[in-house]
Amino acid sequence: MTDISEVILLLENLPLSQQREVFAHLRQRIPIHEMEKTLMAPAETILEAIARSSDLTVRGIEGIIAESSFSVEVVPSLSGWSPVTYYGDVPYDALLTDGTDPHVRVQVKMQRRKKRRPLMASEIMKARKWPADYFVVETQKTRAGTDGSGEDTRPYKFGSFDVLAVSLGASQGRWSAFLYTLERWLLPAADPTRILKYQPVPPSPTERWTDDFSTCVSRLRAGTEGSVELIQHKTSISSLPQRMRDVVRRLTSRAAPDLEDGACRLTTVAVERRTIACAYP
Repeated sequence: MTDISEVILLLENLPLSQQREVFAHLRQRIPIHEMEKTLMAPAETILEAIARSSDLTVRGIEGIIAESSFSVEVVPSLSGWSPVTYYGDVPYDALLTDGTDPHVRVQVKMQRRKKRRPLMASEIMKARKWPADYFVVETQKTRAGTDGSGEDTRPYKFGSFDVLAVSLGASQGRWSAFLYTLERWLLPAADPTRILKYQPVPPSPTERWTDDFSTCVSRLRAGTEGSVELIQHKTSISSLPQRMRDVVRRLTSRAAPDLEDGACRLTTVAVERRTIACAYP
């Protein structure tokens, strides 16, 4: 009997055209996935259909790929974590446990694309100033609808999930490249009980976004306050109203007792629903 390693070596030494012939022969006998049977079409036909689809259809498929990547590639790599089976139509894509209650609800999204390229926050969130390299994620339900009172059900309400996991596959070339932040840190919509449709996403970890799932959960359980909102320009303390200046000085007095005007660093303080950068000497 021929050793399998000998067969593999023989195949590797064949011209590409003959390798394709062998592959086509094996494909007639070996399906790649059960979905070929469900859709009654070989994988090649399914992929060709996707290639011919509109940008909207491809984005929908990419969203499903991002969800699958989180479940199939990321979750098994999280030490001490395991998925929990859930039922019904819920506003999250994964329910995970490390043995500590309550379970963690994860909403999985992918960074938004436009014409097959990453969409930047500055292109769509023009009412705010964002760094040129910030991406955007669309945080709303896939299907449109209204409730009994005619209210739009696509936006998520705060409290629907715990962690937002955003795949940076479009920019990094790996669907398993995720950044995580807390749901309560997301920007609110005009209705403060709902999450804003578009959220800014940095290209790499920041104080509010991490690539480590456990770090994000630690912030969740510690009740850490924050926001994904960051003002990137310098903020002069003296330019603020006196009451706001007093609040900022009081909040930062322990870290910098002699706080004066100066260059901002990426530390934020929410004052009267405005997020400003604290200036340290």
